[in-house]
Amino acid sequence: MNLIALISCFCLPSIWAHATPQRVITTSPTLTEMLYDLGGESRLVATVEFSDYPEAAKKIPRIGNFFAPSIERTLLYRPDLVLVDGAARNSQYEVALSRLGIAKEVIEISTLKSFHEESVRITNLLGLEKVPSVYKTEENQPSFSYLGFAWTSPAIVFTSRTFLHALVESVGGKSLVQFKSEQEYLTVSEEWLILQKPDVVFLLIEDDSQKKDFIQFCKRIWRNQMPKVIFLPSRTFARKTETAISEIKKVAMEIHAK
Repeated sequence: MNLIALISCFCLPSIWAHATPQRVITTSPTLTEMLYDLGGESRLVATVEFSDYPEAAKKIPRIGNFFAPSIERTLLYRPDLVLVDGAARNSQYEVALSRLGIAKEVIEISTLKSFHEESVRITNLLGLEKVPSVYKTEENQPSFSYLGFAWTSPAIVFTSRTFLHALVESVGGKSLVQFKSEQEYLTVSEEWLILQKPDVVFLLIEDDSQKKDFIQFCKRIWRNQMPKVIFLPSRTFARKTETAISEIKKVAMEIHAK
């Protein structure tokens, strides 16, 4: 008997114990933070690496990483629902969940509208009382052209397929990346960048050590017309959360400041 079969003999009877899920596992830091924001943290029994916000989430047991959750560790925590992040699906993991009769829901978020819709769905699934906020693009606000960088060597920009684009767009941003692509991030040449005239450039950063190099990079590319440079902490803006939505409004104030 393999390990999955052995563990399931002990764990599976609990799966049908509650009509409303009481033991939930999330497969991404984003879903973990969403569950806390929606008031469902008491249901969370396990999650994946780097689910470190809010502070209390650091104490939640781990079942693996974002791209490779472990089915064996999942079974140890006897979930009656697994929330799967659509941004990093693992087919083997999902097949194993189905074979073992463990309910799963795939959460797909790419826009502010889908963020609200999926928040409502999670609230309904878990019978939570909180009513998720509705987020709309601000009307009659100044627009600006932009390029958003995830990296500079090579130059990697984020596309309209990302949630980060949806955030920037909600405060007036118009991306200069017009390539038709299904990818969230694209590598572009410096020759192409030189031809672009963005009002604003963004860089996702882990810490302040990246700032100096990026400013030098921008000066080399746009010598005669330096765009406004905005740094976006990846801790906040690399995730699809209420925090990112509220913080982008502060970024907009910085962009439009004279």
